[in-house]
Amino acid sequence: MPGGRNRNSYVMRQLREHAHNAKIGQADVGHEVAWEQIPLPVIAPALPKPTSPATVTEDPQGFRVSTPGVEIFLDRKTGALASYKVDGQEVLGTKRQTPTGPIFNVFRAFVDNDSWFQKQFWDSGLSAMAHRPVKVEFEPPATIKVKM
Repeated sequence: MPGGRNRNSYVMRQLREHAHNAKIGQADVGHEVAWEQIPLPVIAPALPKPTSPATVTEDPQGFRVSTPGVEIFLDRKTGALASYKVDGQEVLGTKRQTPTGPIFNVFRAFVDNDSWFQKQFWDSGLSAMAHRPVKVEFEPPATIKVKM
């Protein structure tokens, strides 16, 4: 498979007919009873080395980093990756539903197997973490630092 594509196979088992028994109760046709995600043995090719260096331009709103075919914009106020363009096509940013760009988040929904961990998670304060940029700066020749 070409690089960047899903390299997993998914196997799902579904009921062909209505089922009812003491162990599973009642299940309709199409009810999924099992699934598995299987990684495929595919090696992605190495990325080519850049043919030209990135350029950084600075304006009052933030920093634009450009290479042939790719351009990103870092917001000076929020420290967020506010825009990401590939071949001129916006793939992230204000045209989508993430007007501030991605921010750090450690939460994921708990599942039944996480019951042992939930109390420690809530008590740790991780659920109350907030995104607060402290400083966004550019240090020539090519370093942009975002301190949180």
